Amino acid sequence: NTVSSLQEYARGKEKSEQLIQQIMDADDRLHCCIVRPTFIYGGDEFGWNPPRLPTKFGEIIEALLGLYPVQALSELLPDILGVALEAPLNVQAVAGSIVNV
Repeated sequence: NTVSSLQEYARGKEKSEQLIQQIMDADDRLHCCIVRPTFIYGGDEFGWNPPRLPTKFGEIIEALLGLYPVQALSELLPDILGVALEAPLNVQAVAGSIVNV
């Protein structure tokens, strides 16, 4: 079941973030920045757990959902409906931004 797989994926991410935060809070010398992009695309294959879109498909979706009317609508919609209309991000762009922090 895809819904339960996505729920398990989300729970795993949440638990991992909590563990990282606990470790960082225990040592004042350590600092972290948790990045939570809405959806990442890249590579050659579709996947459900973790969710993945291939690069070519992701580029098309990013272009469509990145249009101003769609972005304006996503800001007006509540919670998950608004998030569902946010444009996905290319894995290389996300990785590059993290490396450059």
